[in-house]
Order: sequence, then structure tokens, then C-alpha cells
Amino acid sequence: MTTARPGSLRRLIDVVAEASPTGIAVFTGGRSFSASGAIEIVARAVNGLPIARIGHVTPNPTLEDVVRAREQYLKVEPELIIAVGGGSVIDLAKTVRAVAKAPDVRTAITDGPPAGTGPPLVAIPTTAGTGSEATHFATVYIDGVKHSVTNRNMRPDVVILDPELTASLPPDITASTGLDALAQAIESMWSTRSTEESRRYSAAALDRLTHAIEGAVLEPDLALRTAMLDGAHLAGRAIDISRTTAAHALSYALTARYGVPHGHAAALTLGPLLVYNAAVSDADVRDSRGVRHVRTVIAAISDLLGAADAERAGRSIQQLIERIGLPARLSAVGVHSADDRAALAESVDVERLDNNPRALTHERLVALLGEIR
Repeated sequence: MTTARPGSLRRLIDVVAEASPTGIAVFTGGRSFSASGAIEIVARAVNGLPIARIGHVTPNPTLEDVVRAREQYLKVEPELIIAVGGGSVIDLAKTVRAVAKAPDVRTAITDGPPAGTGPPLVAIPTTAGTGSEATHFATVYIDGVKHSVTNRNMRPDVVILDPELTASLPPDITASTGLDALAQAIESMWSTRSTEESRRYSAAALDRLTHAIEGAVLEPDLALRTAMLDGAHLAGRAIDISRTTAAHALSYALTARYGVPHGHAAALTLGPLLVYNAAVSDADVRDSRGVRHVRTVIAAISDLLGAADAERAGRSIQQLIERIGLPARLSAVGVHSADDRAALAESVDVERLDNNPRALTHERLVALLGEIR
């Protein structure tokens, strides 16, 4: 299994040499590419080969980003792709590889990319949060609406986890991306699509994340950064199997409409959802394995969070959000009125919502959002 190791970015030099490409597409973030220190090793690995340097600076890939990146990508016809950055950078690289030969990019995103793998993709995350390097899907926004681009061939071929690349992350990004990983791990555990394998990944991710996230934000060191990167990758492996659920389903509109960073947006409803799912009954259970299974999983999550029950576990998540410097109330991020909350509930991602173990109607979503108003 891929694990985080300081200095492992140097492995890229051997990966490129072994691939012997005639051209390379290098997807990077803006500030993170130089601030993380990745630029020097990538330059050594590329060693004068023809490249298309495709930068990405918007927080979440859009259709326009994909179209522009594909134009640059096709000019080189790369035989190797390197993606160095956060989840948006890696998502963009995965999407461009998947739709590069598609007749129409919009259709390939909305209806699913064509079959085929494209050249090998090396994913090198510079944040500990999204797990995009471990999944076979990516997120792209079209006219402010989130679309999930999915293809079994989208998963990167090589993953390099170097915690030294996350050392330059400011506290707010460390906090938000860490919360994304935490939400993924918890949601994956209770997802209706979870398996024994995915729950093992989730539990291992939670074990690392819960012990590291606060310190990684407030007093970071390399050991904490390593634990966070490992935890985020394990959470990514978990959701690659199970997908996410209601917390992520509600997060996309918070990000698109109010500019709340994705991980923070996902975590805002996580505590109330933990309490809500714990009260599952025969009348509203959505998991085919039944009420007992769901309650057993919720108890395991509470235990991993160091809490005696779901109520205390839910409060501990809300308190963690505040301790790492982010607001835990919707009003603090611009969601002020009952109409605002109703609009968020109306715009929920139904595909992700369907993975939640307890049914959620529009009215229940509005009530849940009201708990954190």
C-alpha cells in the first residue's frame, strides 16, 4: 500500500526515466508548486523533455478549465502526465486525460467519458485532504452545478505521498482539507455502499486523522503532516469503494453559492448527521443490511472519535471545527435565513444523498440545517 514518506518525491525521477516519454503534461497549482518545493524535483525529472505546463488556480475545476487545459494538453500529445497539487489539480488532470479524445467535452463530463485510459498519470498531492489520488472519479462544475466524472480508468497509475510537500500549507487550508478527509472517512463508514474493505480503510484513516488534525493545524511538525497525508489517502481509498453521503451532498452548494472551502463545507453538517443517523429506525433505514448494522457502525465511529455515544461524538466534531479556527455555524458563512437553508436543501446532490444510511426528506434536511444555523 502507498504510504507517506518524507523525501519520496525523488522517486519521480526514476518513474519518468522508466517511462521514457517523448512528451509530458505537467498539471500544477499556482503558489503550491513552488512553495511546496516540488518544482525543483519535477524539473530534474523532466530533464529538458517537451512539456505542457498546465496551471490551475481556481478552487474547483470548471468546464472552462477543462476545455482550456485540454487544448494545452493536445498540443504536446503527452506520453506521461504528472499532477502536482491539491485535489482540484489532480481532478483536472484525471478529467483531461479521460476526455482528451472526446468529440465534445461537455457531453463527456455530463454523460460519462469514453472508454480508454490515456497515458500513465502520476499523482502527487500537496494537500492532505481530498484523496483524489486514490479515486476513479473527479468533480467538475458546469454553470455552478457539480458534476461527478466517473470512469474506472480515471484512477492514477502512480501515487507519490511526500509529507514535506504539505509543510508550506497555511493553517486554514490545512484545516479545511483535513476536515474533508475526516468527513470522507466518517461518511464512508456509514455509507450504504460500504464494504468490509472500505470500512478498514475508513477506520485506519480516522485513527490517524483524529490524532493529528488539530496539531497539524495549530502546531504542525513532519510527523503530524505524515499522519495527515496517510489518513487522507486512506480516506480516499475508502470513498473510492463507498462514495460519500449526505454531508458531501450538502457541501457542493455551500461551496458554489457561498464560497465555503469544500472540506469545511462538508464538515459543517457532519456532527448533526452523525446524531441523525444514530437514530435510524426500521421505517427509514436505507441500508439493506438493516438497522443493527447502521447502529453498530455509528457506535464504531463514535468510539474512534473518542466519544461514548453519537451525541457526544457529534458535539466533538463541531468543537474540533472551532478549535482549528473555522466557523461551525451556517450564519457565519453567509447562510442567514430559513429561505437560504431551504434553497440549500433543495440543491442537494441526490446521488450522494442516496448513499446515506437513514432517509432524508427535504423537510428533514431543512431541520438538520436549522440545527447549525
